[in-house]
Amino acid sequence: MVTFIISGSSIVSKATKYLHGGLYFSSPYNNGYSSWMIPDNLFYKNNPYTIYKKWNNQLFLDKSYPWLFMPPRAHIAKDKSLGIVHYQAEDSIVFDANKRILSLLGPSTLTYDRMKLKANLIALHLHSNTIYAQGTTHPYNTLTGNPIFTYNDLTKDKYGKDGSTQTRTFFMDKMRYNIGTKRALVTTLLTKQEDSIIKSKQIKKEDESTFYAEDIVYTTCGLAYPHFYIRAKRAKMVQDKQITTGPFRFYFDHVPTPLGSIFGTLFLEGKRTHGIIPPEIGEGDKGFYLRNGGYYINFNDYADISLLGSIYSSGILELKNTLRYKKRYLCSGDLDYAINTTEEYKVWSLKWEHKTLIRGPRSLNTNVHLHNKDSKTVVDDEDKKIPKKMENESGFILSYRDRLVGFPYALTLQVKYKNDLRYNFKHWTLPEGSLSTDTWYPFRTDHAKSTNYWFHNIQLKHNINFETHFQNAEQLPTESILSSWSSRASAHSVPVTWPWNHYVENGIKHTIPVTMPCKVFDFINIEPHFTYNEVWYWLNKDTKGPIQVPGFNRIYTCDFGAEIGTTLYYTHYFESATWMQGFRIKIEPSVDFTYTPDFSEKYCQVVENKKEYAFKGLRPYISLPNRTTSILKFKLHNTVELKVKKEINPEEKQKKQTSRKIYLLKNLDFKTKYDFAEKEFHLIDGMDVHLASEIQVGKIGKIGFDLTTNFDPYQFIQSSEINQTREKRINQFAWNHGQYLGKVQAAKCKVNIDFAHHSSEGKKKPKELLNDRDQSTDKLARRKIDFESPWNFGWEFNWIYQSPWYKYKKDKSNKTYQTLYSNQDDKKNTNTEKYVTFNGSITLVKKWKVTLSTTYNFTKSKLDPSATEISIQRDLHCWQLSYKWHPLGESGKYDFSLGVKANVLKALKLPRKRTYNKVTDLG
Repeated sequence: MVTFIISGSSIVSKATKYLHGGLYFSSPYNNGYSSWMIPDNLFYKNNPYTIYKKWNNQLFLDKSYPWLFMPPRAHIAKDKSLGIVHYQAEDSIVFDANKRILSLLGPSTLTYDRMKLKANLIALHLHSNTIYAQGTTHPYNTLTGNPIFTYNDLTKDKYGKDGSTQTRTFFMDKMRYNIGTKRALVTTLLTKQEDSIIKSKQIKKEDESTFYAEDIVYTTCGLAYPHFYIRAKRAKMVQDKQITTGPFRFYFDHVPTPLGSIFGTLFLEGKRTHGIIPPEIGEGDKGFYLRNGGYYINFNDYADISLLGSIYSSGILELKNTLRYKKRYLCSGDLDYAINTTEEYKVWSLKWEHKTLIRGPRSLNTNVHLHNKDSKTVVDDEDKKIPKKMENESGFILSYRDRLVGFPYALTLQVKYKNDLRYNFKHWTLPEGSLSTDTWYPFRTDHAKSTNYWFHNIQLKHNINFETHFQNAEQLPTESILSSWSSRASAHSVPVTWPWNHYVENGIKHTIPVTMPCKVFDFINIEPHFTYNEVWYWLNKDTKGPIQVPGFNRIYTCDFGAEIGTTLYYTHYFESATWMQGFRIKIEPSVDFTYTPDFSEKYCQVVENKKEYAFKGLRPYISLPNRTTSILKFKLHNTVELKVKKEINPEEKQKKQTSRKIYLLKNLDFKTKYDFAEKEFHLIDGMDVHLASEIQVGKIGKIGFDLTTNFDPYQFIQSSEINQTREKRINQFAWNHGQYLGKVQAAKCKVNIDFAHHSSEGKKKPKELLNDRDQSTDKLARRKIDFESPWNFGWEFNWIYQSPWYKYKKDKSNKTYQTLYSNQDDKKNTNTEKYVTFNGSITLVKKWKVTLSTTYNFTKSKLDPSATEISIQRDLHCWQLSYKWHPLGESGKYDFSLGVKANVLKALKLPRKRTYNKVTDLG
């Protein structure tokens, strides 16, 4: 039997509820109850002084617990004496000055330092600094006033400094506690922290952190008679570290089961140490499995490693290790290495992610993902699945950044490697980097701080981008390229004999932007700008072409212009406002003019009566038009807001803002470009219109709308031919002929509805400064089902349209755009996609929830199999059952899981995943 290990609970913890009866206090191994502090015949005497005299000697001369007492008084240092003790009792308080014994009778409270004790009988022996406490027995043999011990433990962080204060509460029948040595003897202990509940017949506390328990019961079920628990005869507990037990067994509904082991270790949420990791037991497409079991080693507070293994009944064996490290304000990273072996193949994979956390002048980040050609997901572990896009790619990225203190430039370097495993195409980037400066004001001086002239706002930057590429082929191969490389009938990859530097490409790009932001009349922003670009290429000797020559090649371009923008507001308030207090319209127009001279005579060549950039495809890339451009960009951004009264919560004492803002229109934008240098069709790229809004519907949800449209503003005329219609674009605006903004080239519309009913409004939890939980714990927390929400509903409709003339081909003779489509069926030339996504859940009864999510494609007239899922969840108090079913597709799939809800017992679950083939028509 695999040793069961639980991680994430605490034996000494905060108690949130006092549970009566059941397993925790009606113990079958206690035969009756007798007082150990005061004889039973003295409980109801009227004279408390005679009571004290009769049980005085018996109380403090019991020799069965000699380890509880402190050393002789002569060895106690004077500075170890007790501090101030606060106490009170409802019945009587007795103090024997000769014996130095304080007795509290009746419901009493004793407080000292960070501890607090409540009980019906309390005795404090000042000679030995020992406290005794227990409850009282009524004539019907029922216990009342049992000790409740509360201790405010001041925890320490990993640096040894005092951290937060944690309140630990213990419920018990009897207690002996030495204030000086922190030793204690407790009978029938019960304690609770978060989800963990622990009960023991007897506890011996050796020091502040070590406990020895007899007949211990552990569970996460808060009922008096728990649905399940783990029971062990003996255990050693180290506070906030671990619990080590002897033979233990699982009990379900008080019925013993054969599940258990001869020993076990339970790791707590405090300090991480080392220990065995239990495997996950389940069944999937590869058969039965024992998955992710192994050993955990914690080197220190900054690094740990997990050595894991998985075995499947189908013969798959996986070995992997995960090394994690994190140094606060310095760096963090994960290193994963895995080997999968089957009868057919052996695969390996290496992943390394390193991130610099310090905000200093230097940083180093890495992202390594290397694996061999046969590497793929052979197991059902959904957390470790390799995306399909990455299955055929292997490579790494190393990034280095340095501010170069004392130098005006900041350096960024990247080393990249990419290997396409399908075609053996290897690409090295050694290196790719940049040198960039901060914004520099050349005309500003220290002496001119009092005066600010217009030329003081001139600012410029200098960016240098450099790249060097090595490839074993000039480009990623295709079917035709592979056949030309090899004499074989069918080549599948780049020849292995080709060196890694078969094709070399390098270059340097300089960019110098100069701007001068300024204001006119305090409302208009004007920003003249000038940009100079220059690229240097070093080409190989075998480079051919009329312009590209071997060796050094220099290309430069420039552009200049100005941008003007402002912001306009219109605000209106209603005098006699009840709900709507006012509205505001915000308009942000901007105009940007850019002129680019013609450099095509130097760097372009004529191919088939058309100019083409001679250095096309070389890196670093530079944009070079084949003619002069004079482009005016116009943008108009509008928003409409409402100001309404906010509902005031009468329970809140603090007065908050009584109004809130609602967006009627989040976006009402217009955007277009006008090229003055174009001979015709000056409005390029059409006109873009963006409309978006969102409406809050009370407290249950919201409705959103988003529409993006691109119009062609020019008119189209039609001419009929044989069984065809030719549509020609002419240089006249459509609105001059009553066609409004013109034809729609492309459009995308999205409407979403999101409603949810919340039975109670939960308080917002404060954001954690640091989250140290592992990924599996976070994932388990996200999987918890919210059974408190009666229902939720989500609906999203998407409509995407692309006209047949969206991508034009320019006519070579008359510079017009043409398109041909069938006269009988015009819709076949259009590209339209419509689909709706639905997701919702409903709680049928108190603990049953059904969830449905699907996507329907109107174009294909069918449901999306991968997006259709039906799930059923059942709340079993301390357990949770989940069933997910994917009914569509060529093969069905279901996922069943039964496990404990508490995170501390995340390993206690029964998963089952299976893919099945559907029954088809055999006829």
